[in-house]
Amino acid sequence: MAQSRDQRILSALIAEEKLTRARVELEQTTWRHPITRWRARAKLQQRVVDQERQALSADDLNYLVDRFVNASLEALRTTGKYKTNRHWLHHEVDAYWDQLVADVAQGASLSASRPGGLPARRSSGPSARLAEHRLDALPALVERLTPAAVRQKLETDRAVVRGVASDPSMLTEKCEDGSWIVQHRASGLRAQFSPGIGLPGPGPFGSIFAKWYRIDDLDPQSADRTDPGYYEGLGIGEMIYLHGASLAPGMRWPGGSVATSAGALRRRLHKLDPYIWGADCETCTDHFKDNKDWNDRKRSDFPPH
Repeated sequence: MAQSRDQRILSALIAEEKLTRARVELEQTTWRHPITRWRARAKLQQRVVDQERQALSADDLNYLVDRFVNASLEALRTTGKYKTNRHWLHHEVDAYWDQLVADVAQGASLSASRPGGLPARRSSGPSARLAEHRLDALPALVERLTPAAVRQKLETDRAVVRGVASDPSMLTEKCEDGSWIVQHRASGLRAQFSPGIGLPGPGPFGSIFAKWYRIDDLDPQSADRTDPGYYEGLGIGEMIYLHGASLAPGMRWPGGSVATSAGALRRRLHKLDPYIWGADCETCTDHFKDNKDWNDRKRSDFPPH
């Protein structure tokens, strides 16, 4: 049966967004040979074409709503209006929740309704065809992007996400090299802890590798789970670090060079126990007047934090 005009527009936009997501997946993967990369891209493009041929479902519309709401959230993040390293659904964001919801609804509606808000990476194809149409061609989507609808969606998402973040269940696995992996069961976020770092000073010292996507998944049911990266910034990393460190009591964990969000985590842990957790710290900088490094200091050296 032939698709209606609205269905064709929506189907094209969904296909374009899935292709965009596939491109991101591709860019995050290192390919040693350009031919391998080209073949992988062609395979992903064919997968999107096959998806476009499938009949539309309610899930497709939900995906499209998610696309515009998440794009609006990301746009707000880049403007710096809401200064936080936390996830948008973390409890620290509650202080300005009402204004955030209003801004997200406005941004999602605007970006969806104007042609310039649609993806335009090629001169032809789904994005070019979509640029000829306005949001009034998709009344079902309009209803999903009203302020009241966006608020309901975000509050539902918030309850689900916080339920995942509050789950204390952890998976652990010992590795042959003496390291161990700790994985938060509900989210899939994970880190690998390695002992035996050769640093001077009272030790022993260990290191933490926290790029979860480069660590083996310990959950056999992971195929049915949301991408773990979605749950970053909710405080799960702190739970993982503390659990992993508890498996090696007395081991110290240097800070090193870390990303902005990881630096905030390190500072929180350092405040809990400055001897065990290394991090940039104004309290320590103001207190110590010598040139000793963090690893050279005894527990009794550190001031209250």
